[in-house]
Amino acid sequence: MKQIVLVSNCQTLGLAHCLIALGRVQVLKYNMAEFHADPKTVLQKARSAEALVADPDSLRSCLRAAREQQNTVLLPAIYFDGYHPDITYLNDASGTRIKGPLGDYHSVIAYTGHRLGLSLQDTLRLFERRTYERLGWLSSWDSNREAFLEKYSAHGFDLRRSFVNWGRTAAFMHSVNHPAIRCLADLAEAVLDRLGLPVNRSSALPHDNLLSGPVFPVYPELAEAVGVCGTNLYKQFGGYNSMSREEFVGASWELYEANPGSKVWPAFEQAFEQTLKRVREML
Repeated sequence: MKQIVLVSNCQTLGLAHCLIALGRVQVLKYNMAEFHADPKTVLQKARSAEALVADPDSLRSCLRAAREQQNTVLLPAIYFDGYHPDITYLNDASGTRIKGPLGDYHSVIAYTGHRLGLSLQDTLRLFERRTYERLGWLSSWDSNREAFLEKYSAHGFDLRRSFVNWGRTAAFMHSVNHPAIRCLADLAEAVLDRLGLPVNRSSALPHDNLLSGPVFPVYPELAEAVGVCGTNLYKQFGGYNSMSREEFVGASWELYEANPGSKVWPAFEQAFEQTLKRVREML
């Protein structure tokens, strides 16, 4: 049986299961923390495998060493914010990640309202079509799609047909970095094709393990713009309980009050500043 060494992020388990189901291969899987705990050993194992399939961001400082291996396939992890432009990440004053009612996922609108000194009720009123239009969220789908496809094209993967199929019936992301299992199945198939390995297509996909995590809503106004069903419910981690918007923002508010020195992650600073500016103009 062919062996593949896989290094990725939170998508590792689902992608590994898809490779096994579709390719009948053995997969040695490592998340980022496991890889960086002993990269030398992982790369050594990969040399004797059919391929090292790795997310370039997960490899970080070891990217060059991995590239030098002829059997390396660089496969970016799926990240797409076309459904969830409201997601942001926060650190406290010490630089430690702040976890809220949906784990790492915070609402940039809620955080902006708090930073501007708005009341909780006034902040909740910002969650409506006029705000989304001013922020450009209702017209950004095409640019988000092209950026996503270009990222994969740069690594030799054409996902245009897959992308169209993913969104035909429902949103294909649970959050910005948690794709539905059907997306990971298509990535697995693309990898197997690249390696020249047979693909055993089946409608029986592996369990979508990322559904056990938090699910950020696709707001109805945004969902209407891209042709899927929307909701204002926020699914929590580890179960099927959901929070209303009022509950989610209220719980987030308590965190912000307890962390007055909080900041958005550097990667989200530009989006936050733009939101801050647009919301201030609306007041």
